[in-house]
Amino acid sequence: ATVRADGSSRFAPEHRWGIFPSAALGWKIKETFLADVNAINDLKLRLGYGVTGNMPGDHYLYLMRVAPGGDYLWSNGAFIQPWGPSSNVNESLRWEEKHEFNLGFDFAAFNHRFSGSLDAYFRNTTDLLWEYNVPMPPNPFGTKWDNYGQIHNYGVELLLNGVLMETKNFKWDLGFNFTYNENKIIRLNTGEDETPIPTGGISNGTGNTIQRHAVGLPTSSFYVYETGMGTRDNGEKYYYVVDRNEDGQINNDDKYCAGDANPDFYYGLNLKLSYKNWDFGFNGHGSFGYKVFNDFASNHSTAYFDVNAGNLPNFATAVKRTGFTQISGDYQFFSDFYLENASFFRMDDINLGYTFKEIGNWEGNIRVAASCQNVFVITNYSGIDPEVNSADGVDRSFWPRPRTYSVRLNINF
Repeated sequence: ATVRADGSSRFAPEHRWGIFPSAALGWKIKETFLADVNAINDLKLRLGYGVTGNMPGDHYLYLMRVAPGGDYLWSNGAFIQPWGPSSNVNESLRWEEKHEFNLGFDFAAFNHRFSGSLDAYFRNTTDLLWEYNVPMPPNPFGTKWDNYGQIHNYGVELLLNGVLMETKNFKWDLGFNFTYNENKIIRLNTGEDETPIPTGGISNGTGNTIQRHAVGLPTSSFYVYETGMGTRDNGEKYYYVVDRNEDGQINNDDKYCAGDANPDFYYGLNLKLSYKNWDFGFNGHGSFGYKVFNDFASNHSTAYFDVNAGNLPNFATAVKRTGFTQISGDYQFFSDFYLENASFFRMDDINLGYTFKEIGNWEGNIRVAASCQNVFVITNYSGIDPEVNSADGVDRSFWPRPRTYSVRLNINF
């Protein structure tokens, strides 16, 4: 058991210190009840509880800081760089705390040829730190850091490793990991009605968002318009925004929660084969059961501006599928048409090698190997990559991951 007291000048003096206790208990079941069972080499039960803290990534966010910004001013024969507010005052800003309970088993069997662990956890995160948009005025700056609520996470983690086959010249190792996680927002510090917090900014417009944090839902839930498909008299298909509440108009009341950016589970797989002097292996991972908003396709979903300007532009292929041409209503930019299932499996790397041994009287060896990274991805996502480089699951377009081929030579003396 331990107790930590951490202090940080990133908080106001009255909230500067946090107390973080932890405790763990282990029981070696193998030594108690299974000492005579030779097939089981190890079996251990673990129980743990701990509190950890998190703080903002920048300094003095509880104060109103100033920074250079805006257009230069001409005064007394010289240009002057203006300064202005870069944060809002919030002296109640305090440590984010994560309280976690963990129950787990470690095991090994058959002369340690098979081993692994199984963990179940419950995580209660309180006083979540978050930067969100605020109106100007009365605020001097457009965003504010605050402790906005409480989230529950719970799940299961499984790790398995095994030697599936082993002879004098051949060995086959296989590893697998699996993580299942659910999360739910329990509380928001946004007033008595716990008003949802907009998040997940998109490219079209200024300050537009495609997600929100709301009590009872997972974090980063997508809040979008439903898209319906109809058929014209000539048989042509077209898309339209559905008036879900049937009040004769399209507005925010017609939006609905259409999933979130949190995978239901993650998994990974690794394999290694060796035969005499040859060795072969690969590593892969994937996620299942989550959504990604294709912001690039959404932002280029209309041909209205360019067609009417007489230009010959490059369109996103989604324009041909949807037929969106009107810009007077921006409903298509918030459409679930661009919300996609991003489940995937990625082959991270494949490698093949050969080791030259017993070269004459030399006691060293030489290994030659070739490998490929980012080999392939299996997914139905239409964007560049289902693993978007943003935590909120909004694909704002990013530089593609390269595929790398390499050849290595290792000499051991």
